[in-house]
Amino acid sequence: MNILVTGANGFVGQHLCKILNQRGMSPSALLRKRSPALNVKKQFVVEDFLKNSEWKEILQGIDVVIHTAGLAHVTGRPDEDYYAINTHTTEKLALECAKLGVKRFVYISSIYAIFGGHSNPCVLTLDSPCTPETPYGKSKLLAEEKLRTIEKKTGLEIVIVRPPLVYGPNALGNIRMLARAIKKGIPFPFARVKNKRDMVYVENLADALMTCAIHPAAKGNTFFVSDGQPLSIVDLIQGLAQGMDKKARFFYLPESVVRLPLKMLKKEEMLEKITGSLQVDIREIHEILGWNPFVSSTEGLEKTGHSFR
Repeated sequence: MNILVTGANGFVGQHLCKILNQRGMSPSALLRKRSPALNVKKQFVVEDFLKNSEWKEILQGIDVVIHTAGLAHVTGRPDEDYYAINTHTTEKLALECAKLGVKRFVYISSIYAIFGGHSNPCVLTLDSPCTPETPYGKSKLLAEEKLRTIEKKTGLEIVIVRPPLVYGPNALGNIRMLARAIKKGIPFPFARVKNKRDMVYVENLADALMTCAIHPAAKGNTFFVSDGQPLSIVDLIQGLAQGMDKKARFFYLPESVVRLPLKMLKKEEMLEKITGSLQVDIREIHEILGWNPFVSSTEGLEKTGHSFR
């Protein structure tokens, strides 16, 4: 099976290419900039997906495209950039796939963005209402809708995967921020926080994406994917600290006191992402595809922490 990975030099894309190579499916890569260190069969460079007209050479003979490229939360980016990159580029690529005989298109969406990013006491299912609040979330959900329309009109098999927070070795964002604080011995004001948050180790996500690419029953489905072990912020920090061979330190502050300076700095969303609750039901991917995470969250956090030592 010939698989093309977009955004193969990104955090998820690199791990996906590694998993595909380990399973004997040497992938090709579609990138905006060549990556000499990337271990793939071929690299195709397309700086602007919307303006590119030479798709035949790239997609000829490709069975599945796994689309990991996209624009996440970036400070200062105008709203239209999210729609151009996450929605219109995805639509354009899927249409070219349908035209040139690609059988399946696997798309990475986002649980956090599509369901509003706020703490949710209920376990989310595929029937839960989508309530995106940001240009990022709205652009991802609109891309899902565009893909389903293309599926109906062309027969291109669409599989949508919605992960929660993705972590793993050398992760960026909040995981890297927590690791830096642990390394410096900074105590955290989360001693009494008892949240439950589903996350997914990057190799588990890569394995799920590969399964969605090759399993016949995946076509037409949307799947949640996670480690299946909800974590509290205390669990997360302690797991990272163990991998870093450091001691995690905690103290108690009321949430209102913790939230105030972050609100002033317009960083309140960062606190919600790590201390809020968000659980998802992953029964569909287990029951339909027989998929289960092969790395436990304990092992995943230790490996992640080890990468920051």
